[in-house]
Amino acid sequence: MARLLVQLISLALGHGCVDGCATMINPLIRARVETFGMSVESIAWMATIVMTITCSFSQPLMALWSDRWGARWFALMAPFTAAAGMAAAIDTTSPVWMAVWLGACGVSVAVYHPIPAAMVGDIWPNRRTLALAIFLGGGMIGLGIGPIAVSYILEHLDSDGGWWFLIVAAPITIALLASCGPARHLGGESRSLGSLVQALRGRRGEMAILVAIASIRALATMGLSLGITLLTDRQHTSLTWTGWLLSAFLFSGGVTGLASGLFFHPRRERGVLVVTSLLACVAVALMPMGGPTLMLVCSIIAGSALQGVNPIIVAMSQRILPSGSRMASSLVMGWSWGVGGLLGLVVTMIDPIEWAFVGVGLTLLPAAALTLKLPVVPTSSGVASDA
Repeated sequence: MARLLVQLISLALGHGCVDGCATMINPLIRARVETFGMSVESIAWMATIVMTITCSFSQPLMALWSDRWGARWFALMAPFTAAAGMAAAIDTTSPVWMAVWLGACGVSVAVYHPIPAAMVGDIWPNRRTLALAIFLGGGMIGLGIGPIAVSYILEHLDSDGGWWFLIVAAPITIALLASCGPARHLGGESRSLGSLVQALRGRRGEMAILVAIASIRALATMGLSLGITLLTDRQHTSLTWTGWLLSAFLFSGGVTGLASGLFFHPRRERGVLVVTSLLACVAVALMPMGGPTLMLVCSIIAGSALQGVNPIIVAMSQRILPSGSRMASSLVMGWSWGVGGLLGLVVTMIDPIEWAFVGVGLTLLPAAALTLKLPVVPTSSGVASDA
């Protein structure tokens, strides 16, 4: 039991490291307006597209590739390589090299997710949602720490300060290699494209609905993150305040994610998704309508409602596709975030920016409606869970 806990905690810390690197992008967008001589919207488009392609859309390919050419070991080393890529992106003064290093960071983030997510499911198969809650909770805590950490470095240290991230990433990577590297039984075997198509037969509709729900929620998350970045830039507030708002938004999701794994039974999952979609809709729409206190409170509520249920979504995907858990995880954690990230860029074209928050909030209404169409999802033991 102790060995399994060490493996689970190591995987959760690694998830926090790679996801923390990914969310450093929004404060970096604001900080580079003067350096690059570009508008904040132009930098947002460049950085978001690069990270979306490398970090999100590539995840299904990583799931297919994950047992080939030593990808398992590369995945376990991803926290260190992601930190190195982000540190280089912070250090550069060229938008081209920033795009290159962000791409390197994004590939590391992408390769980490499919294998460890499948490993986590195998560590505790009878309590898959709880195990995934710990794993995803680690990722969400990293998401929360990332923005405030990079904001502090950019405002109080020089750009070389990003290399300090390697001091955090190195021991986590060593722990992953030592605890999970030799455990070949974790994560199963990757599937060929043909076998995955066969596994999806009869379940494509269920998976399509779940991916659509995950994509809409990702759109709201990415759109809100960009909206906070643009709104605080136009208000001429400090970069640290941007980092705190983003951290509150993302960190609250990590805390709530742990609770969702502990307290929500599979029979209640669909109801939880509906309620949180409606709650996030209201919080996101109200966020820019008041002062700093309202923004902070709404950030916490929106983060809890949007991201706190990610363990439920991933667990549902793995129950729909139990023989292809790597691909299932990469679809709802990767592909959906890619779609959401690109669609979320629409907030850069809405003026005044306050209306962008209202629009992002309203997109969650279709997510709530689609959730009601989710069918009964079989558990890993083959027993159906009722609504």
